[in-house]
Amino acid sequence: MKLFIKLMIVTLLVCISVQAAGKVNILNTNATTYKSMLTTLSKQKHSNSQTKLQILLLKTLLNLKQPAARNIKKTYEIISSDQYANLFTQYLSILQGKIQDQITTNTLSAKLKLLRNQIELFGGKKDKLLTLQLQYAYYARLLKNNNIQISDSDKALLYIKDLLNKSIGNFVFNIYDIKKQSNFLKKRLLLINHNIQQLEILKERYNLLGYKADISRVASKIIQNKKRYDRYMRQLIVNQFLDFSYLLSKKDHKASVLQSKIVNNLKTLAYPDQVIAAIEPMLTQMRREHLGGISYTINIVSQDMKVVSKYAWDFMSYSIFTINGTGISLFKFVMAIIIFIAGFIIGGKYKRELKNIIFHKMDISVYARTIMANLGYYIILIITFFVSLNILGISLSSLALVAGALSVGIGFGLQNIVSNFVSGIILMFEKSIKVDDYVELADGTHGKIVDIRMRSTTLNTNDNIDITIPNQTFIQTNVINWTMNDNIRRFEIPFDVNYGQKPEFIIKIILEAVQKSGFKDVITTSTNFSRVIMTNLGDSSVNFSLFVWLKGEEIRHPKRTMSRFLILIYNTCYKYGVEISFPQRDLHIRSIDKGVAFPINLIKQPD
Repeated sequence: MKLFIKLMIVTLLVCISVQAAGKVNILNTNATTYKSMLTTLSKQKHSNSQTKLQILLLKTLLNLKQPAARNIKKTYEIISSDQYANLFTQYLSILQGKIQDQITTNTLSAKLKLLRNQIELFGGKKDKLLTLQLQYAYYARLLKNNNIQISDSDKALLYIKDLLNKSIGNFVFNIYDIKKQSNFLKKRLLLINHNIQQLEILKERYNLLGYKADISRVASKIIQNKKRYDRYMRQLIVNQFLDFSYLLSKKDHKASVLQSKIVNNLKTLAYPDQVIAAIEPMLTQMRREHLGGISYTINIVSQDMKVVSKYAWDFMSYSIFTINGTGISLFKFVMAIIIFIAGFIIGGKYKRELKNIIFHKMDISVYARTIMANLGYYIILIITFFVSLNILGISLSSLALVAGALSVGIGFGLQNIVSNFVSGIILMFEKSIKVDDYVELADGTHGKIVDIRMRSTTLNTNDNIDITIPNQTFIQTNVINWTMNDNIRRFEIPFDVNYGQKPEFIIKIILEAVQKSGFKDVITTSTNFSRVIMTNLGDSSVNFSLFVWLKGEEIRHPKRTMSRFLILIYNTCYKYGVEISFPQRDLHIRSIDKGVAFPINLIKQPD
């Protein structure tokens, strides 16, 4: 009964202290109180689970001591690369321990918050409340010790980081041995990784067969190899840090590359993000101090540019669509378009320059010049097309599938285009129509051929109007080529005179007028000479035609040529008093009363 009264008094004192503070305050209880409570609880003859738990918590609180602080000699000096490497290894170990302590701190804080809420809202038995209070005190002591360890770790890390930075240049790095060992570690890592992959394949095989013993044996080997891999990777990271420090001592900007490798290897080892977040700023600070302000800034900008370039490259390399299973990235698509456009530009430039170069060489015909220009242009386009396909990664077999699909369309909607294309090839090689020829179409349109392309031909009329005509028109319809083989043509100029003149006289004066006209384009040979013939005896006129052979550019202007010779004929007839006929009618008027008819000549003036 007395023991129960004592226990009640202790519990009452604790509850009073809690209520007075409004919070759980048993943490501030000293060791004497814990011992008194432990003695009282231990003397109870009938103890339940709550009592046993309270006894264990009290013993733990009494045995829980403050952790010893990390002592690092301030006089510690680095005189070799081995010591420097060991110090960096120690830094990694302390940093990893600090991260674990921070995780533990977060866990304990969450537990304390939960217990605080339970205590403040508790309404059950008092012995159970004491258990919650003791648990709270235990977690609070652990949190305090953990925070002390974190504080000590921060001090140690700060000192080691400063020592590592200041020690660069105090000793000689054996860079040859460092690189040799790094190469050895890389080979070992590749071999171990290969072994792990083989073991994984073997494990899958045993898993399919259901060999449980073999699966367990292989899984054990995989774990051993992964431990070896982590051990070698840690050694490689240390070696890379030594190499990084050596480059800093030499003011070499390649140290930034090694910094990236160290960070990536830390990620490979699955270090917590907090470790990487602490190591990277340390390496950056060392670079800043040893490479100098301007050099560091330039190096940082360079690194940022590399990061941006890598991001841009990754973005451009992402497949935006696929063609027959081949992924087409934005970079390939843009490059293909640029190359194709460049092909058009180069082809057009080639076409223009070739015409300009050959223009002054009179021994090369216009036809040959056009054929060379057009064929070269299309060859450049074809080459550009295939280069673009190669850039896109599309094989010719894929192109054959597309061509097979297009053949159906060609049979329906593209037949005219194909017909014009084939007609253009025929015109280029058949030479029935050439560039610079003067032609007349079936509808009366005439003009000079200025260009023959694969699909159409350009005709320039005397009015300087360019007409684009499909090539199949020249194949399927009648076309008069005035200058197919030469630029000689015979013109027929018809004219009429009144009756009363001898035909021989008319023929003579007209021929003499042509001979004395001074027209330089009129030619006279044994086979080609001018002549005048009488063609008909009309109702009111005698019909003649002047046939004259012309050579040169004037044959391309038929109306102008006809006008020239008609003026010549008119002036000649006027000179010799020969009347040019014009329509006239005789009208007979008969008198009804006297039956007399009076002939009246009604002369119709020319229009």
